[in-house]
Amino acid sequence: MNSSRFKDIQHKEIFEYLSEINKEAYKDIYLLSNQVLSKNPISNTFFDDYMENKCIKPFKIHQIYIKIIGYYIKSILLYFQYLNQKLVYSFSQQKFDLKSVKDEIIIIDVIFLMNAPIENNEFYYDYFNGLNKILDNKKINYAFLPMFFSNVSLYKFYKILKEIKKIRLPVLTEFQLLSFSQLFELLYFIITYPIYLLKFTNRLNNNKMNLFLKYELIKCLDQVTFHSFTHYLKGKNLSSISCNRIKVFSKYENQTSDKNYYKGLRSGKTDVIIYGCQLFIRPFSLLNLYADINEISHGIVPDKIIVNGAYYLYKDKRINLIVGPSLRHKYIFRNCYENYSKNNLLIPLPYMKSESSFILKIVDDIHYSAGDIIIKFHPTSSKREYQKFKFNNAFISNEAVSKLLKNTMIVISNESGALVEAVSCGIPAIVINNKNKYLHNPLPELGRGIIWDIAGCADDVNKLIIKFQHSLKNDNGKLLEYSKKYKEMFFCNPTEDKIVETFDL
Repeated sequence: MNSSRFKDIQHKEIFEYLSEINKEAYKDIYLLSNQVLSKNPISNTFFDDYMENKCIKPFKIHQIYIKIIGYYIKSILLYFQYLNQKLVYSFSQQKFDLKSVKDEIIIIDVIFLMNAPIENNEFYYDYFNGLNKILDNKKINYAFLPMFFSNVSLYKFYKILKEIKKIRLPVLTEFQLLSFSQLFELLYFIITYPIYLLKFTNRLNNNKMNLFLKYELIKCLDQVTFHSFTHYLKGKNLSSISCNRIKVFSKYENQTSDKNYYKGLRSGKTDVIIYGCQLFIRPFSLLNLYADINEISHGIVPDKIIVNGAYYLYKDKRINLIVGPSLRHKYIFRNCYENYSKNNLLIPLPYMKSESSFILKIVDDIHYSAGDIIIKFHPTSSKREYQKFKFNNAFISNEAVSKLLKNTMIVISNESGALVEAVSCGIPAIVINNKNKYLHNPLPELGRGIIWDIAGCADDVNKLIIKFQHSLKNDNGKLLEYSKKYKEMFFCNPTEDKIVETFDL
């Protein structure tokens, strides 16, 4: 199945415009760290401003100076925080034995959640669930290369490093790869980045799209970007280790960090093969998730891109795109939900904070007494970010979505992949449409009005709950027909044979 690459003409127009701009922009390695050029519609408002044809005014000189000063203040503060992390890493004595690597090593990119408990290794976000067991059985040499997400506590950072050392988890960190002398390269990046950015904006002419881009580039100038550049340095150093070949299994979102990392990996003499893994559910409106053929020449596109299901394939043969094992969705293929009573409403909050806040406002006005209303926070967020909400009629759960779905009657969210997971299990879904924002809906039109639908307010949600309650009781067979179609479109059974085939093990 080949899906449409873009949801509408404006999506295509924005993508192709930035793709053409980046032919020139990405010749400058520093601009790989720019969030606006990365096509990410969440990290900036270029996408929304253009879609809404917003009236913009050029920045005055003094406003640009203020942006630059703000950029330097934030960057220097974060630079010293990063320096402290480097020192803490040194004190922890956690280290991966690179000298033992001779022939080939597999590097598995993972996320360590600094806002999660250390007990039971809950900080470890297992994006490649079960892959390490296969590697262990085959006696294949590998190391985890983590990104420490939301790293604010130096004490907790130290505790996690000590835990890694204690349990002998094969972890290679960027703090081991980056030398102290390379901290001066980061400092040089911080000092010179605004100069490179402003030189680039001055080269743009004043047509309509360029004016929007110039405005957004300057508006976002004080977004700190040196952290992305650290990924270039770690990739560069990794590609210089003494071994014959490196295989990198990377979660591929085509973010600034990914572009820098892949650029660095391809700068050394070691043979590096990059597997860009999009083993997640996503809306097509997130333009950064499309591999761009114009970026191949810059060395920032993976050698093989692995998607979660046939729905995400597209026809362009210049991109090496295949369907791979849905490593985090094994439960989709286990018919284990039949014997559970499904009475609860599940509210899995999305990554976008504005959408999560809008959903939580609606939750307060949902009238439901047949079961519990359960809120599940996104792994990268925490309850502290939403302290203004009282959650009077809801419970907060830390259980995995796969477990929560066992007792779930209806899922309510927006942007979250859990909507697709639910429908694939025969559970109706309600997509919350914040009319003040663009709707990042991961569900296609298939089955709309039958197994899923859109609500813009609490009254709409309450009506759809009644409708889906009736469907589950009187027409469940039809719901299961659509769930089977969704399972075939969005997921691939992660058998050991499929894993071995996909990752060339």
